[in-house]
Amino acid sequence: MRTFLERYEFLLCPVSQVLPFPVEIEYPTEIAGTKMDNYIDWMKSCYWITMTAHPAVSVPAGFTPEALPVGLQIVRPPSR
Repeated sequence: MRTFLERYEFLLCPVSQVLPFPVEIEYPTEIAGTKMDNYIDWMKSCYWITMTAHPAVSVPAGFTPEALPVGLQIVRPPSR
């Protein structure tokens, strides 16, 4: 991540791998054929960024054609 952000000013990535799901569903149990073993697995794109300790913010990025909200993570290098 450090090497990547030495070359690029920001990393832009989705907040999560899935669109919002019904409140009755505890968590997605499968994404694109990959089994999710627990509640945290479906949020990998978010917690991977957290583990790098780089400053990041999640912001609204628009809506799907079905009017579901989507978010964008903006990650930057640490202050020098």
